[in-house]
Amino acid sequence: MSASGSAPTAGSEPSRPAPLGGRGLTTLLLAAGVAWSLTRVDWSRPVLHANGLDALGRILGAALRPDLSPDVLRIAVEAAWRTVASATAGVSLAVLLALPACVVASGALSRSAPSRVVAVGYTLYRWECGLRSAAILSFVGLGGLGYQIQLSLSDLRFEEVWTFIYALVAIVVATDWWAGTIRRRLIA
Repeated sequence: MSASGSAPTAGSEPSRPAPLGGRGLTTLLLAAGVAWSLTRVDWSRPVLHANGLDALGRILGAALRPDLSPDVLRIAVEAAWRTVASATAGVSLAVLLALPACVVASGALSRSAPSRVVAVGYTLYRWECGLRSAAILSFVGLGGLGYQIQLSLSDLRFEEVWTFIYALVAIVVATDWWAGTIRRRLIA
């Protein structure tokens, strides 16, 4: 069989993938990178920190008892709101800029139901992506849940870190549920 799925014609040889094409080359480069990095390790000194397991235990133990004090919960709600606001502002700007460009590029605004479902579904998808991006950007000073996670991590307050992580997960899950509900209603 040839790459197109049909049998090779008489006199032609079946096509064979290049030995270092695509995934083969990527795998070779990754293996070479790992091998090179292992040569850079000073194997005469201990590789693991002596207190590493204790710190890991503290971090994982804090996951079971996040800080639910009123002050931390207030900060979590404010940071979550800032994260959602940043995502909404970014997506709103993108939609305001993209919608006229799409109308111009297509020549007309389609009024058919399937195209509206696709447009709304894509807008919701972009908002979900914007929410995740806003959380990541807040690690570098935008403000929001990522910033609060960073502050708590730098102070080694793992209970607070887990509170903010759980708040971020709750926002993402709620957003996915809400967007899925809207998509299902549009399709029905």
